[in-house]
Amino acid sequence: MFKRFALGLLGSLVLIGPAFAALPAADRQPYKLTVVLRVAKHQLLTEVFKEQLGRELRDSLRDAFAGLAEVNVVEQHPWLEDVEKRGLQQALDNVKDAEPIKTHFVLVDYVDGQYEIQSRQHDGLTGLSSPVVRKVRLADPAGRSLVARTAALLIDRDFGLVGVVGDARNPRQVRVTLNGGKLAPLGSRVQKDEVFAIVQVNRLGGSQPVREALLQVVEPPNADGVCICRLLARFADPASQLAAGSGVLGYRCMKLGTGDGPLRLRLVNDQGLPHFNLQVQGSKDGFEPGARQADQGFTNREGFLQTRDKFAHVACLTVVHGGNAVARLPVPILEDQLVVQSVNANPDAAPLGEVLFLRDRHIRQLDEALQLQVDLGQTLQQLLAKADHPGALEAARRGKARLEADLKELKADHDGLAGAAVKAKLNATQVNNLLADGGRRQVLENSHQELTDFIAGWSKRMDSEARQKERDALVDRARLLRNREARYDEALALYREALSKGDTPQLQKEHRELEEAWAKRHPPAQKFFYEVWPNLNSSEKILAHLDDARKHFEECKKTGDKLTPRKLLLAGLLQTKVLEKERSKLSSDREDDRQPLERIKTVAEGLQKLHEEVNAFLAGK
Repeated sequence: MFKRFALGLLGSLVLIGPAFAALPAADRQPYKLTVVLRVAKHQLLTEVFKEQLGRELRDSLRDAFAGLAEVNVVEQHPWLEDVEKRGLQQALDNVKDAEPIKTHFVLVDYVDGQYEIQSRQHDGLTGLSSPVVRKVRLADPAGRSLVARTAALLIDRDFGLVGVVGDARNPRQVRVTLNGGKLAPLGSRVQKDEVFAIVQVNRLGGSQPVREALLQVVEPPNADGVCICRLLARFADPASQLAAGSGVLGYRCMKLGTGDGPLRLRLVNDQGLPHFNLQVQGSKDGFEPGARQADQGFTNREGFLQTRDKFAHVACLTVVHGGNAVARLPVPILEDQLVVQSVNANPDAAPLGEVLFLRDRHIRQLDEALQLQVDLGQTLQQLLAKADHPGALEAARRGKARLEADLKELKADHDGLAGAAVKAKLNATQVNNLLADGGRRQVLENSHQELTDFIAGWSKRMDSEARQKERDALVDRARLLRNREARYDEALALYREALSKGDTPQLQKEHRELEEAWAKRHPPAQKFFYEVWPNLNSSEKILAHLDDARKHFEECKKTGDKLTPRKLLLAGLLQTKVLEKERSKLSSDREDDRQPLERIKTVAEGLQKLHEEVNAFLAGK
């Protein structure tokens, strides 16, 4: 039941607390739209046709977006080779990093006497791609003159206005401030019942999709580009999915190109096997108490069901098994696309799923706070190297205040997680497993004490002699390298330099202890954990070297080397980001993604176990 705990390394959301919008709304800035036009090689798709198509497409889009978007049509793009090789669906699903612009691909081919147009967009502001690949065929000869117009309509349909999400504590009244809202009226582009996908924007950069949650328009945008939405989510407390936290800058959303119609659905379990005879109910009024639920039928032996009713833009489905509601599914209506959803038919799974969700984001928040401490250590190191002692002191004070706020929020989050575990009726062993964090919080507590000592020391030193300041700066730089970056050779060099400027009993003690501890290092393990382990940039590579990491750690234990394994833990922050990036582009509802998801889960579990063993060794347990 708790096999997903290791995916806490991949938590993609935030801390419990009131939602907020710390992100600035770009309501006066036009969108930047790059259209990548690829015309296939064919005798009928001449250079004259291609030039005319590009010109007409650019002019049509500039007229359509008048003032709202800056349009650029190009024939070359860094992603085009991958699009040609793997297709629009797979290529854009796996975009890792992108500029904050919209990139829309239009592929034109001539197939069986028809002009075939495919299109799909990636939005760099949110990191989301439009959900479906649009495909239209136009019969020759009349279709030739309609290619540019049709392509422009496809782009317009999936343009995907972006907005900043406001306070979500009242899920029925969520304000969304749309980018470009003060440049042009947006009422025709965002209409009642249309839906937005949501992403969390992190303070360390990047974004994470908020899965199984949508915003549905209740009131179209006003003259300032602000619309009112309701939050539709899988969990009983939808606002918890858009909560604030110290690691969160805010939330953005992107409008989806949805429509009206029935839904083609397939329900599977965690292993991708079909659910037979699950009842599905559907509502057009959300998941609010009293919302009318209409029976949509039962899944067949392959897990398939087509809803009896048509839905406007989103279907709010409730899955029932044995008379118990086992899942809520807000599903966007995207043409006749088959939607695959993973469902646990156990009636106790819903509260457990929510607990695991909370646990995942708690681990994510701990890792965000740890990364900030690494960054702060590097900042202090640079300031001290430049002899900017007042700057270092001020940076340490700000960092300590930020860490104290983090620790307070993390404590509240931990308590909320414990409360959720009680509500889910977990036993003591399950609760202990749930609340285990691999020593992360203790590392943050140690960092807080280090900052306290740093600030106290430099507050006294500001009026001391220049030579003493220089020596003390060297000592603190050595401590930062030792404690936060595991760069022991460099730390020892700084200690030696500090000793040359005047020694003290404490300085001699620190230098001697570090020198003696570093003398116990295991050279092959040191080479592996410093040169190989931090540079593994995929789950496949990490998995391939996981056994090597364990063997080298065991050698460190035999020789009593308690310094080298610290580099293993620091690399864990980088590996978490690698796994997060891969996970954010995958879905358990897609068959092709199941194997890489299983690999990521295996890697996460292996790393979690290894980190816990390393922390226990370092703590002398």
